[in-house]
Amino acid sequence: MKLLKSNKWQLGGAIASALLLCLILFQVFVIAPVARQAARVGTYTGLRENQSALKRNPNDPSALRGMADESTSNKDFSQAVKYLKQAVKVEPENTNNKYLLGIALSRAGQRDEARRTFEELASTDNPEKEYAQRIVEKLKRNPNWGLYRPKVASTR
Repeated sequence: MKLLKSNKWQLGGAIASALLLCLILFQVFVIAPVARQAARVGTYTGLRENQSALKRNPNDPSALRGMADESTSNKDFSQAVKYLKQAVKVEPENTNNKYLLGIALSRAGQRDEARRTFEELASTDNPEKEYAQRIVEKLKRNPNWGLYRPKVASTR
């Protein structure tokens, strides 16, 4: 009788382990690929929507930020700068656009303009003031701080 009870527990543990393995495999091979595909479609749809919004209204701040975000995702920081400069021009009171512009300028290698943008934000009363002050301090200590450096392929 004891042998039968211990075998039931072992069998139950084996079944539980098999079910757990099936759940993990389902997550890895079914759910994750579907989620990745949905994210790609969502990004593409957002890109098309932003492009068509800019065709209708070249000064649509939301579409400009969306295009800047897309450019940043593709590591095209000079294009992101272009869109964010336009967004700042359209909505000068939106300090978040200016903050994002400073980051894009930094990533595009335009250090002096990025520093001036953050210094301007740090000197005015706005929601981004504290973050801009921190960045200005870091840039004072290290002028190359935060700059994007693309990886160079090894020649070996």
